[in-house]
Amino acid sequence: MNRFIITLLFGWLGIHKFMQKKIGIGLLYMFTCGLFCIGWVYDTVKAYKKMKTDDKQLQDMILENETITNEMSVVRELRKLAPDKIDQESLSYHYQDVNIHIAWQYGGHYGKSCKSIGVKRGDPLELNIEESEEQGTIVAVYWKGERIGEMKTNRLADMVIQWKDSDLPVFCAVSFLGGNNRIYFEFAFYGRPARKQ
Repeated sequence: MNRFIITLLFGWLGIHKFMQKKIGIGLLYMFTCGLFCIGWVYDTVKAYKKMKTDDKQLQDMILENETITNEMSVVRELRKLAPDKIDQESLSYHYQDVNIHIAWQYGGHYGKSCKSIGVKRGDPLELNIEESEEQGTIVAVYWKGERIGEMKTNRLADMVIQWKDSDLPVFCAVSFLGGNNRIYFEFAFYGRPARKQ
């Protein structure tokens, strides 16, 4: 739009050519009244056509971005593994794609990759509260009855302990697998624990 207006108003002085870093042609336009107005009219029409195609491309990009945003929200909702209710308890908190590093206890010096032992998206994980001599109370992660690691002590682990102590359901499943033995979990907490007094 700006280039079209500048070309329309000041094209006979060659200002639009100076803006394009075409100094020689800009000087020629300046001293010949935009090459006897023919070049000026030609450049004005050309700038108008470019403005219209740019506007159309911008509108297409906006429409495409809106479509992608709508599709992404649908895909995100489809990716959700946690049900809305468990044991008559409604979903209170939901965390998707929580990045947790799992330290494997077997399989050679570097351990086995998650995929090689059969872990896949949607697999349910069991969270058990255990006592550790070094760390105190921890949340151990089990896959098909086999301990595969533990959660670091953080707010999410504290929530798991709080919900488990209150006998409220906690849903945990493999959201997706990353590199370097990383598993991304999906957590869902149901109901509300009683407040401590």
